[in-house]
Amino acid sequence: LRPLLAKHLPEKAASLQVRLNELSRYFSNEDGSTLEKTLDLLASMGDPEKRSQWQAETTPENRDSRYYDQAMKAIRQGLAAEAVAIIDKVKNEDVKASIRASLISSQIKEAITQGQLDSASAQARTLPDPSRRIPFLLQIAEQHTKRKETNAGLLCLTEAEQLLDHVDTYFRLNLEVELVEKTARLDYE
Repeated sequence: LRPLLAKHLPEKAASLQVRLNELSRYFSNEDGSTLEKTLDLLASMGDPEKRSQWQAETTPENRDSRYYDQAMKAIRQGLAAEAVAIIDKVKNEDVKASIRASLISSQIKEAITQGQLDSASAQARTLPDPSRRIPFLLQIAEQHTKRKETNAGLLCLTEAEQLLDHVDTYFRLNLEVELVEKTARLDYE
């Protein structure tokens, strides 16, 4: 939008730049990149020529971004060993954690699909983020319900309920409603 504003509404472009300069003071990335550089990066994503130039740069964030894309592709293709190998190449700990969580999520989905609910439950417990863990616990409880395994299903739902306090309020309400619905199926009282 900035090039369009500069071309058609220069006064708005100037006020936007002033505001961006103000925001820059509060923007800090672990890799030291500035708000301006981040905005340029985002703008380049839509331009194939700029994107290829950016990807050709050998900065750590570019390298980790490419590794992340490669790992996600491997996970989608079911190549867990390849994704694990890529994790070792990534320098940024947040990117590593994100890839690991996606890999674990993929494995949990597969275990649920194959009916390996105990394995899926154990893997779900390794997810550090409760907002990612609870939906899997709810899916596992649903499968226990279909198998008429009331105790195992209630155990998953109880575990999910205990995690609700650690979930952002925005997601909590939806999860609470789903939790009540699934609990009612197993134990209407």
